[in-house]
Amino acid sequence: MDALWKLPSTGWSLVIAGTIDPALAKPLQAAEQSLPIRYVGNLDRATLAQEMSEADVFVFPTWIEGSARVVFEAMACGCYVITTDNAGSVVKDGVHGTLIPAGNVDALKHAMEAALSSDQIDVVGAENAQIVKQFYTQDTYGRQLEAVYDRILSDRP
Repeated sequence: MDALWKLPSTGWSLVIAGTIDPALAKPLQAAEQSLPIRYVGNLDRATLAQEMSEADVFVFPTWIEGSARVVFEAMACGCYVITTDNAGSVVKDGVHGTLIPAGNVDALKHAMEAALSSDQIDVVGAENAQIVKQFYTQDTYGRQLEAVYDRILSDRP
């Protein structure tokens, strides 16, 4: 929220999906009155995919995740990604989007401003969709997992 207040109020819009901390409910309601923000709550998969497909940039400034599937979903939908190393994703800074330090409001603000002024986010988003389609399918995952087990079993005495 702190980073959003520092952005210009035109040239962007934000859709927030999912569950939010109850402590953020009032600040979010205030922000929705002044900024181009729309909170949609929890969405089914099809609706979430539609929202992501309509977005240019996916912002996920997480503190900690295991391997956030939502980042792959955003990439598959053609989004430029702004996230942290803590997302446990394949996002590489300057390749798939921008990585920022967790909790760094200024870095988040600068990453969002850079994305807003970039003429490359559509190109990066299209490349992200292609990367997921080519390398991160269920079939690819299954074959790679099988290869791991084959290596483990071949090393047994």
